This record gives sequence, C-alpha cells and structure tokens, in this order.
Amino acid sequence: AGLKSVLFIAPMSDDGCRLLDQSCIIYDGHQTQPTIEGTKFYEHNGYYYIFLLLPLPYRRFAHYIFRTKDFRQLEVGLHNPILMPSNEDRGISENGKRVYRTEDAERLLHGLCCNNCDIDMCEYQGKTYINYLTGNQLGTAGYMCEAVCNMPIGDFLEAYFQ
Repeated sequence: AGLKSVLFIAPMSDDGCRLLDQSCIIYDGHQTQPTIEGTKFYEHNGYYYIFLLLPLPYRRFAHYIFRTKDFRQLEVGLHNPILMPSNEDRGISENGKRVYRTEDAERLLHGLCCNNCDIDMCEYQGKTYINYLTGNQLGTAGYMCEAVCNMPIGDFLEAYFQ
C-alpha cells in the first residue's frame, strides 16, 4: 500500500517552513485501506478532530471522523461513516441550473454517485455549513454540495462521539 495509506503528523515552525521534530504515524491503513485522502483537522475543546476519506466496498468512498488529544491514540466516531452518498446529494441549485448545460445537468442528476469527498466546514450564525463534492471518482459525474446542520461546529463534532 505504500505511504498513500498512512497519515503522518509532525510539529512545525510557526511560519510552516520547517519541521521541529520527527513525524509520527497517527493512522496506518495498510491492513484495510489502500488509500486515505482528503484529511481535515479541526480543533475543539482540547481535541483534534480528524476527517479521513476512506474506501468502502464497490469503489465507493466516505468520510470517517476520529478524534485525539495527543495524536497517539485515536478515538473512532460512533456514527461513521458520515456524509454517505445518496440521491439527496443530487439537487442542483437554481444558480446551478443556469450554469449547467442540459446534458451536463442530466448526467449529474442520473449518473453514478458513489462517494462524497473533499469535506470542508465552517460555522456561520450558529450553524455548521459543510461543503463537499459528490460524484463517482471516474470523472464523469461530480459537483459541489452543501449541507447545513443547525448547531455550532463544536456541537456537531462532539455529537459523533456521544
């Protein structure tokens, strides 16, 4: 599997130009995941929340959430995976309908949709906004989606461990 199934972390200088110490492996997917990607970190209340895009059967992918206080032991979220692909991801906004050609919109609405990836989040006015891509990893269908959770991002992250 090589290094594409391993997540390393290392302390860096404030300017991000050099490592301050050796890296350590915080996730090793050699046994079960040939590839991990799309890693995102969020810090909240002394925990580092880590999102990893992991493969599922039948060439599908989904995000899993983990958390750690020390980068030595990872706690696995109780409600994994998150953002499983579904037909709910196929909605095209009114603006999108003006942008997409008819044949492109049809492909997005009816093409194979087997993964959600490239998650990113922010909080705005007490709600968590989640942006992600949905598609098929084949380059024939995919577009950006948005999900909104009616709670602050910290509550959203903690909910996966309760």
